[in-house]
Amino acid sequence: MKRGGAACHGDLLHGRAADLGSSQRRSALRHTAWLALAHARAGDPDASAEAARAALTRLPQIASRECRDLLCAVAAELETNAPRPGSAAHAVLADLRRTLR
Repeated sequence: MKRGGAACHGDLLHGRAADLGSSQRRSALRHTAWLALAHARAGDPDASAEAARAALTRLPQIASRECRDLLCAVAAELETNAPRPGSAAHAVLADLRRTLR
């Protein structure tokens, strides 16, 4: 079975992104946001929403413009796929918009 693309990148990012107790919160947020972006670009809005939600929970502790810009990229990518109303992706997109304005 061939592995590559978003699935492979997701595997590389998942460990660091899943480390909720990380002492390096900014790095964990960035890994989680990159994971959300990879899932969104791979056409998996539900997995993207899950990762984006985890990134959003870390954002209040981080004052990095780079992290906010990365989450804006996640929102833009989710938006291009027009998540259906009521879906997890639709809800997290609304939360991203509200938080990042």
